Amino acid sequence: FDFEENKQRVFCAQHRLPTDKDKVNQRCIVPGCGSLASFGYEGGVVETCTLHQLEGHVKLRPRQRIANTKRCTSAGCNHVAAYGSRLARTRLHCLLHKTPDEVSLKYRLCEEEGELSCSKRAFYGDPSTGIPTRCTTHRKNGQFNVVSKLCEYFNCTKRPVYGDSSSGRAQFCKAHSLPWQMDVRSPEARRL
Repeated sequence: FDFEENKQRVFCAQHRLPTDKDKVNQRCIVPGCGSLASFGYEGGVVETCTLHQLEGHVKLRPRQRIANTKRCTSAGCNHVAAYGSRLARTRLHCLLHKTPDEVSLKYRLCEEEGELSCSKRAFYGDPSTGIPTRCTTHRKNGQFNVVSKLCEYFNCTKRPVYGDSSSGRAQFCKAHSLPWQMDVRSPEARRL
């Protein structure tokens, strides 16, 4: 953030002055509109906000200037494809156009084989590789949760819940929490 004439960034969002302008995020090109730009032409840069989007504009992520994400293959649909064949591992459709046999390919799925293969998200795997291969139901001995954050205490495999109220970041499980730390995951802690 800094004055509009200055091309360099000087202040962070927390310490900026009310007159400083954002130097990182693209703003809507419509004069007088200060909203973040989210829409543009396919393969281009973000130009307009939701209110001022033009015909032919598609939603582009603000930090991703070039839209290189896979889009739904259904005619006229510009949504991001997240569903496809489990075997092909190719994203073909969005949630609205997915077929009954397609599964979400956003995350790794459980590798349990059988007549009805599991379609749950994989969380458990070998800690040395860090690759999730099984869901909670089908995990094998020696497999640990390699997706979720764990307690920061040495060799603890539990999920953290306790931390400093000022940071709001969970660091330790109940057994390893320090006396002044509180449950930062509870709804009551989020309201403080």
